[in-house]
Amino acid sequence: MFSCLTCFRSKYKASTILLPCIFIDLKSCSERRLGDFLIFFKFAVMDSKINKFSTFMSCKIIPVVDLRNGVAVRAVAGDRANYEQLDNAAFKSDDLCRIIEVLLKLSRSNILYVANLNGIAGDDSYDCILYEIMRKFSEVEIWVDNGFQDLGELRSFHKGFATWCGEKGYNLCSGENLVPVFGTETITDNSSYKKIFSTLEKAILSIDKKNNVILGLVTIDTILGLLPKRVILMNLDKVGTDSGPDLKWLKNMTQRNLKVEFFGAGGLRNRDDYEIVARYKAAGWLVGSALFNSMMDFDDE
Repeated sequence: MFSCLTCFRSKYKASTILLPCIFIDLKSCSERRLGDFLIFFKFAVMDSKINKFSTFMSCKIIPVVDLRNGVAVRAVAGDRANYEQLDNAAFKSDDLCRIIEVLLKLSRSNILYVANLNGIAGDDSYDCILYEIMRKFSEVEIWVDNGFQDLGELRSFHKGFATWCGEKGYNLCSGENLVPVFGTETITDNSSYKKIFSTLEKAILSIDKKNNVILGLVTIDTILGLLPKRVILMNLDKVGTDSGPDLKWLKNMTQRNLKVEFFGAGGLRNRDDYEIVARYKAAGWLVGSALFNSMMDFDDE
């Protein structure tokens, strides 16, 4: 076996010169297609570019996977009807687990955010795809937005996962890496909201906003009166765009709620945006398009 510590010079920071993220077993590489090897080599070369998202380590970059009918799609300004399948050429594969591996390596994250658009629309037909992700990436914290309306739906999801594991013959399926995301867009009402966030300490709230309006039936007073420890500020108008992050909203929420960790979503374009949201005290940012663009633009540089 031969392990290599890849070394490159970067225009950003000295810490980006040594890239310990790529350890290659030549024997296993010989058994792979050349395209697979190049993917791993590309991670190392691109590391200096992706580091523009990791200057401030306190602000996490969380890769995003949006699923529709079990296929990874690319967001377009929150217009879910027009989400398009990811460009397979960028990942050298259309295998979902392979795509996730790529995104986790690029972001160097131990957290993955998955939005199941079918589940958000009330269709549980593709929950099994989420189960497979949870099992396959058991060491990764999986934030799942599956359109959970209340605690009952979350319990049903856990039960479905246990049943699926049994049917597949998987013995070690704890589901402990699941972190449920409850969006204001789908939470049933104020009562359900209060039960969720007074019961589940690890649950994450996604405050879903479109056209400058908070979506859903939960009132603003109820939301602000019981904020969980971690909150996603989901500006759907900015998701899948290069319009920049919603700084006004982020600043407003972080200044008023000092004990809450706020994670932004949508609009992050580059290192400058990243440094700004870090200074505005974002605990992290959900990123899809910026990572995809970095991959697809790389060969043009």
